[in-house]
Amino acid sequence: MISRARSVSTTFVRFRITIVPRSLLVLPHATRGTMLRGAFGITLRRLVCHDLTLACRSCPLEPTCPYPQTFEPRPPPGAERLSALQDVARPFVFDLPPDERPEFPAGAPVTFGLVAIGRASRLVPYFVSSFRNLADEGLGPRRARFDLTEVAAQDARGGTTEIYRSASPLVRLAAPTLRATDLMDPEDSTRTRVTLRNITG
Repeated sequence: MISRARSVSTTFVRFRITIVPRSLLVLPHATRGTMLRGAFGITLRRLVCHDLTLACRSCPLEPTCPYPQTFEPRPPPGAERLSALQDVARPFVFDLPPDERPEFPAGAPVTFGLVAIGRASRLVPYFVSSFRNLADEGLGPRRARFDLTEVAAQDARGGTTEIYRSASPLVRLAAPTLRATDLMDPEDSTRTRVTLRNITG
């Protein structure tokens, strides 16, 4: 799907997440995006939800809860073009491991990306905590447990800022914020439109 929008002012943060499986990790290439997104969503909701029997939109805590902000976002105030939509695009995108192998052996690091868009970039402590919990619950059809070893934020020049490392329980919030213009070539600096290609799996 290709969309065009005047949104070069939209900010986002690119996170690089590294995990190390404790046993054989099975991630079929065709479904790994769905598996990763689903496991992340379930773990995040368990982490922050005070009553799992409630639908998010019936919960009095919905406006400030990280789960609906991530998985059931509403149009922002004043967004007339989005007001008629029942579902709004989720403000995050997984950048899946490029390795197409369906299995990853124990002890071999697996790295993938997570792009948090707009206000979702402020929820990184919840995201990290969700992956820490998921590490003990297991991922994939064999529920392989893993160690979350590092989360780093990437800047426009390819450098990184450490956000989390397994040796320390702290999550740093000093992540470099990017804009679409940061990824453009110098000759494209006068452009006012960007084209986004959303590839889902």
